[in-house]
Amino acid sequence: MQKFDFWINTTEYFDTLKIVSLFSKTFNKSQEYYMDILGTTDPYLFIEENVETPGGVIDILKFEVKFDNGNLRNFKYEFLSRDVDYITGNYPYRKFSSYSQTREKKLSLASSNVWQVGWYLPTHKFGNSPSYHDITKHILDNKHPVEDYIPYLLALSMYVKAKKENFDIFDANSIVIVPVPNFGLDDNTGAVSISKELRKIMIENGANVLDYENLLKKTLPKEAKKMSGNEKEEFYSKNKLYEFNKKYSGISLLRDKKVILVDDVVTHGYAAEQCLKEISNQGADDLCFYSVATTKA
Repeated sequence: MQKFDFWINTTEYFDTLKIVSLFSKTFNKSQEYYMDILGTTDPYLFIEENVETPGGVIDILKFEVKFDNGNLRNFKYEFLSRDVDYITGNYPYRKFSSYSQTREKKLSLASSNVWQVGWYLPTHKFGNSPSYHDITKHILDNKHPVEDYIPYLLALSMYVKAKKENFDIFDANSIVIVPVPNFGLDDNTGAVSISKELRKIMIENGANVLDYENLLKKTLPKEAKKMSGNEKEEFYSKNKLYEFNKKYSGISLLRDKKVILVDDVVTHGYAAEQCLKEISNQGADDLCFYSVATTKA
């Protein structure tokens, strides 16, 4: 684990207000706290000591995949650090992103049972992130039919993270995993393929995961990911993009069961909000929302 010390030579000129403002926001301490420290004249004045890797401790899950031709490939998934708020997707000492506050409301039906494995780094902001960030690459690859190992690794990372952090998904007598669906009931991509692998992994490890396919349906092929926040708000308010499958309606299928809504990425939470509402309307009273990644602002 890397740790860092931050110090300043106060016998030389420095911009007190900028330093105070920066450290106050980063470490969530009052500006007065740092003003008092900087009031001392010292060539080696420590402002913060033994600071862990920015964002807290980061765990890394490493995979080695052997292919049919004998070649080996290594992948690594960086878990979110422990101080990231799963509901808002934000660090507590940073100002809210453009979607953090709205997301909290949209995911409210899952209460505190909202989790993600790691960051998704969108290419419009982080350049060629798939070349250096395996979670991002695998999520993008899995938008299209791919080799089975990709949805398997994404699902396995969810299982490992849930076990490590003691997420509340293992203690129920009956568990139902519901993916955010694709249009046309395509079961080879996105959250659907990840959910199938997660169900297999959980059953192999003793969980009672029921087999209900296509509980949710996507009603339109429309994708909203390139819309602005205001455009998405208007679009989702006017369109019911997700609905509960009518063949299961009215039979209290989800009552007294732990229901885990699964997605590959959560950003604003519009899709999750509609799906959670549909599930809740069918009597589900123990709802979770678990996605592989949360979009980094």
